[in-house]
Amino acid sequence: MLFCSRLALTVVGFSIATAAFAARQDLGAGPPEPDDLPAVHAMLLPDFLKDVDKFSQLSRTLAAYRTRGIPDRGAERQINKSAKALEDRVDHMLDYLLDGAEAPGLQQFPKTNDKSLPDRLMVLDTTASSVVRKVQQYVAGQRKDEINARLAADLIQDLQTIKVIARDLRRAAPLNSRAGFTPPPTAKNAATGMEFVHIPPGEFTMGCSGRQNQCDFDELPPRHVRITKDFEAGIYEVTQAQWLAVMPSNPSHFNGPDLPVEQVSWNDVQQFFQKLNALQDGYQYRLPTEAEWEYVARAGSGEARSASLDEIAWYGGNSGSHTHPVGQKQPNAWGLYDTIGNVWEWVQDWYDAEYYQYGPDTDPSGPPTGQSRTLRGGSWFYLPLNGRVSYRDAIQPDGGFDAMGFRCIRERIAEGDAVK
Repeated sequence: MLFCSRLALTVVGFSIATAAFAARQDLGAGPPEPDDLPAVHAMLLPDFLKDVDKFSQLSRTLAAYRTRGIPDRGAERQINKSAKALEDRVDHMLDYLLDGAEAPGLQQFPKTNDKSLPDRLMVLDTTASSVVRKVQQYVAGQRKDEINARLAADLIQDLQTIKVIARDLRRAAPLNSRAGFTPPPTAKNAATGMEFVHIPPGEFTMGCSGRQNQCDFDELPPRHVRITKDFEAGIYEVTQAQWLAVMPSNPSHFNGPDLPVEQVSWNDVQQFFQKLNALQDGYQYRLPTEAEWEYVARAGSGEARSASLDEIAWYGGNSGSHTHPVGQKQPNAWGLYDTIGNVWEWVQDWYDAEYYQYGPDTDPSGPPTGQSRTLRGGSWFYLPLNGRVSYRDAIQPDGGFDAMGFRCIRERIAEGDAVK
C-alpha cells in the first residue's frame, strides 16, 4: 500500500513467509517424495497450464479483499463462491500432479478461524503467486513439454496449503470480514470535494460473465485484460454541486446538490475536465477508459454484479423514475458506489460492437475512431435484464439526456510533465 514505510514492508514480508511456513506445517505430513510421483505427461500439460491460468485469476480475486475490505454481505458471498471455485480448481490440478497417488495431509485442516481474514488471504496470495511463478519459470526456462516429478512434489505442497485456506474461508460462517481491515484510504479534490480511492494495477476478465446466452453480442468474447498503471477512481458519480464548482450552470433535469449531474454530453464532460485541469493541483483528471471502468466496477469479482440489484443499484424497478443522491446503495468491494444504476457513466472510448474481438489485452483504450462514445453502468430506468457490469451502450458524443452522467479518475502528474 502507498502509505507503508520501508520498515513496515520488511515486517510484512517476514510475516508472509512465516505464516506460509506455519500453514504448511499445520498440514501434518510433508509432500510426497519426487521418486513416488510421475511427471505430468506432455498430453496433459496444455490442460494443466489452462488450470494454472484460471487458478491465478481466482486467487487474485480473493487476494484483492486483503487490502480493500469487505463492505457488505454481497462481498462475503463472493468470497465464499470464489473460495469454492478455487478449491475445485486446486483439486483438478492435484489430479494432474498426483495421477492416482494419495496426497498426504488433505484430511487435516489447521484451525485458522482465530486469524484475521487479511492474514489468511496473505498466505493464500503469496503461496498462489509462488505456484504460478514456479510453473511459468519452469516451462519458459526448461522449454520442456512436461513438468518433472520434483517440481510436481513442490507444487503439491503449495496447493495443499491453498486448499486448506480456501476450505477454511468457506467454513467460516459468518466470515470475520471486517476484523483487521481499515477502510481504503481516500483523497479529495480541494476545488470540488470529489473523493477518490487508489486503484492498483491488475488483471481481470472483461466482458460477458456467466452464460453467453445472457449477454449481448458486443460483450463477447470475454477476454483477459491487464491494467498496468495505478490511478485513483472517483468513489461517487460526479454530483451537481461538484459540477457547479467548476462549470457556470447546471444542465440537470432532476435538481439537487447531491444528485448526480446528468444531461451532460461527452463533449460537455471534456470541457469540465479542461477547466478542472487548468487549476493545476498536481493531478490529471479524465474519464476512465472502458477497460478501467469495468476493472473498478468489478473490483475483483468475476460475477455479473456484486449483489442483488436492489442492494447495489437504482434501476427501473426501484428508482421511482428519477435519480437519487449518490452513495445510498451498497458499494462494491473497492468502495465505489453506483457503478450500476442511477446514471449512465461516460467513458473515454469510441464504441465498436466488435472491439472485444480484436482489441489489445494490455491497457486497451478503444478504437481509434468512431461515431459514438461508450456508456457503462446503466441508469435509473435500467431494465433488470440488463443489470450486469459488462453491459455496454453508446451514443453520439454531443448527445445527453437525464440518465447520463460520469465518474472521474485522476493520475498524479510527474514533476516536469504538463497537463494534457
